[in-house]
Amino acid sequence: SLRHLFHCVFPNICLKVPTRRVFARLQRAPCSAATPSASEMSLSAPSRMPDDAKFGCVIAVLGGSVQGYILCAINGAAEPLSVHFALSTTQRDLVVSIVILGALVGSVAGGTVCDVGGRRMGLMLAAACFTAGSVVMGLAPSFAVLLLGRVLSGVGIGFVGVAGPIYLVEMAPAAHRGTLVTANEIFLCVGCLVALVANLGDCMQEENVTYFEIAHAPSGPNCAPV
Repeated sequence: SLRHLFHCVFPNICLKVPTRRVFARLQRAPCSAATPSASEMSLSAPSRMPDDAKFGCVIAVLGGSVQGYILCAINGAAEPLSVHFALSTTQRDLVVSIVILGALVGSVAGGTVCDVGGRRMGLMLAAACFTAGSVVMGLAPSFAVLLLGRVLSGVGIGFVGVAGPIYLVEMAPAAHRGTLVTANEIFLCVGCLVALVANLGDCMQEENVTYFEIAHAPSGPNCAPV
């Protein structure tokens, strides 16, 4: 009977409504219609993006390169900074590592910022932190101001590390999400490589140009509106 068939298909469901009403609903439902899976629904979505979304994805991918560049640019500047500011070993280690503290703050706050203000807001705040950190470090008159600039850059790293991948996943079509997120990680490594190659040059010859004014120049592209 239909009651026996219903209990075989749904053994854990107890009928709380009249049987005729339940079977009437089942008979009205098309038996041949199958519910598509999540993967089928995502693959059936349109595979083209608007131009503004493409531009936003490019900026988000470039954020990975700025992130890697800032992480590795300090390698060639640690020794000249120690001489210029007469830093002790502890102070030099603090200049190098305090960017991770800023990245921790940016990572913790990045999720809330993206939920409240949106993913674009997170990327724009990351660009603002990169730019402010570059200016502060380039014009730093003392050790304390230099630390402040490093912390600001670290906060930018945390913001872009959270907002960038989320923006890419949400804006890219399903067929290209993995490629764009992978590109973001590749560009992070490329940024590290470019920073290490830049360290091979003699960036400290010009007295009026500090190392950090050169090292953080790539933060400019990330300031573009997303």
